[in-house]
Amino acid sequence: MTTTTLPSLTRSDAPADGAAVKSVVYVAENALSYVQGGGVVASHVLKGLPADKLVGFYGYKGITVSPDYGDRFHLLPPDWRPPAWWSRIEGGMRRAGMARTAWRMKHALVRRHPEPFLNEDLRDALAVLDKRGFRPDIVYTAPLSLRFLALAVGIARHFNVPMAVLHMDDWLEEDSKTIPAPSVRESWRQRIIALMREAGQRSLASTTNSPHLAEKLEGVTGQPFFAANNACPDLMHGKTERLFQPLPAAQPGGRVPLLTYAGAMNLHLQGETLLWLARAVSELNFEGTPCRLEVFTPIEFAPLINAEQMPGAVVYRGHAGPETLVDAYLASDFLVASTTFRPDNLVLFRYSLATKLSEYLCVGKPVLSIGHPDWAVHDYVRRNECGFAVTERERIGIKAQLRQILATSPERLEAIGRANRALWERQHDIRIMSRPTREAIGLPPL
Repeated sequence: MTTTTLPSLTRSDAPADGAAVKSVVYVAENALSYVQGGGVVASHVLKGLPADKLVGFYGYKGITVSPDYGDRFHLLPPDWRPPAWWSRIEGGMRRAGMARTAWRMKHALVRRHPEPFLNEDLRDALAVLDKRGFRPDIVYTAPLSLRFLALAVGIARHFNVPMAVLHMDDWLEEDSKTIPAPSVRESWRQRIIALMREAGQRSLASTTNSPHLAEKLEGVTGQPFFAANNACPDLMHGKTERLFQPLPAAQPGGRVPLLTYAGAMNLHLQGETLLWLARAVSELNFEGTPCRLEVFTPIEFAPLINAEQMPGAVVYRGHAGPETLVDAYLASDFLVASTTFRPDNLVLFRYSLATKLSEYLCVGKPVLSIGHPDWAVHDYVRRNECGFAVTERERIGIKAQLRQILATSPERLEAIGRANRALWERQHDIRIMSRPTREAIGLPPL
């Protein structure tokens, strides 16, 4: 396992008085956002960056861009924009009634020879920057595909500026696996690795969201990475007296043990597993083991959990803000992090720490991780004694593990919670985890 030396929190490391904050081009599928997607972490890292020092390019239309930077972001078209010579060919095929064949041919061409299409993205981005009169001093990227990493590296090359790089998940393997032909898939993968290496050589701060992913990427690229562990700000700022307040004993005839989940629940990633957990909780209640699962997700996921809703056992609580979530966390016995049990779907998140993990540790509550046995969160939970791992896929196995977990003594749960808060302070506090990137950009410590 890669070991990381954490930067000090002392303000003596802050940029010297008058040090200029650099102009940043931000490139990632996820725009900077305070409420959703992978841009949440990056938005915390860049907190305080003046809007006129940023121009961003993103790809996920459903992301709500931070209001601080709303007019500074530009959405890339979802499909690859072809070069002029291919547009002429495609136009002729469409006029001949061969539109679907043209689409298939274009994407086959992209997979084998993506460079002309990548160049079109770069031309469009440079035109935006030129129109704004914006010249970057650094490119900050958190990519999830060859397309967006290539755009970030292309901009850095064009202006001959350094980079800062954040890899949130193992998208190298996820992006490659979508290509059916093995030889073409490996060529695509090697293109990504070459770009990762170039970005790493240009990078003043290369970070990942877990030690497991840092180790994987260092092995692939030969470049060092700092494990930023999905950092979050202190949710308990000004509320520390609410930490470690003992809950009434959870026992038959008393308070019902409460499990809480917060985050997205895409069906093929976290969602299916969460639904299995919901069904296991429902059955435990029928069988005389009382417990309750509350789920906080964006409204688009409401139909999934509402289909499993059982009064008193499984409840959808909506998309809540930080204040509401903190109250819910503090009232809980266990905070749930889930991923898929399906190996093919695990690829992206295999080495990743769950986005909500740092929040769970911050509020000093035990974590209950559930999903494929090879998920990095299970290993992290066990190594750091953060809580409990549920790795049984079948419902009978989930219920058996839950019965053991629910029987944990209040004293043991409190001890885990205290240790978790201390772990957050060491390895998940955004003030620590953001330091390398903020220094690279010229921003003072948070």
